[in-house]
Amino acid sequence: MRLTYTLLLAVAALLTGCGSASYTFSNDAPRGATLTYQSTVSTESEVEVMGMKQSQSQAQTVTEEFIVKEVQPNGDRIVQYKITGVKVDIDVMGNNVNYDSDNPDAASQAALRDVYGAILNQPIQMTIASDGSIKSVKGAQVLRDNVETAGNKTEMGKQMAQAVVAQYSDETLQNNIRNYFAYFPESNTAVKPGDNWSVDREIVNVLPIQSNTTYTYNRQEGSNIYLDADGTLTADGTVEAQGMSMTADIKGTTNGNVVVDKDTGWLVSSESTQTMNGTMSAQGMDLPMTVASTITIKRM
Repeated sequence: MRLTYTLLLAVAALLTGCGSASYTFSNDAPRGATLTYQSTVSTESEVEVMGMKQSQSQAQTVTEEFIVKEVQPNGDRIVQYKITGVKVDIDVMGNNVNYDSDNPDAASQAALRDVYGAILNQPIQMTIASDGSIKSVKGAQVLRDNVETAGNKTEMGKQMAQAVVAQYSDETLQNNIRNYFAYFPESNTAVKPGDNWSVDREIVNVLPIQSNTTYTYNRQEGSNIYLDADGTLTADGTVEAQGMSMTADIKGTTNGNVVVDKDTGWLVSSESTQTMNGTMSAQGMDLPMTVASTITIKRM
């Protein structure tokens, strides 16, 4: 009996030791690796205009594929990226807009089918460093040109194409792909369970949002590392959007969790909730607003 008890203690000590080992985040995906992700952003927003509240709900799911084509001597990965699926469902004051690449002919407008269809399976080459930074993006202009050509059939198509092209600028693409490595400590130091570190980022959207997130190393289980994430969001200052000057004073919070594959440093899954509220000012009007979002990413 004592031998069994001693053996159990030894096993427990071994497991504890494995779980507390320090870890340095690094993009270590091997050559030939194919990583496919599905990300969903669900947003509920409300804007008050002249005392009347206007609500909007939006859900967008994007399937993305990464293939590591080459590992360079300095650790950079040459990656082929493409979007293989899109699903959009928007409800603005009871008016529904929807598109699903699995059933494009059922789109609420033909322009949606044409514009969103143009972004599918267009290869883009990226260079992703070992620290998760996106060094270069090549080929995105072809995607943008295809979208503009597809949207030129109608006036509605042109407007949709303009909005989609803005989502796939080189800068926006780099920002979006950086989400897959956003948890990397900026100092690239080794961390262990209980450690926490902060990461500052600018999220490029209609409004640039300043994000400060604190990640906490929760635990390791098998080949997965579990992180907790809590932070703040701030959008302030003046921007130009759709030919209009707008001033923002919006603040919010974000919290969630992240699961990382310790062998490659790449994301396994993440889930976060964001809540923002404040005021947008344009043309002499103050527009109070609230935005609540849920963001999930999972490796398929």
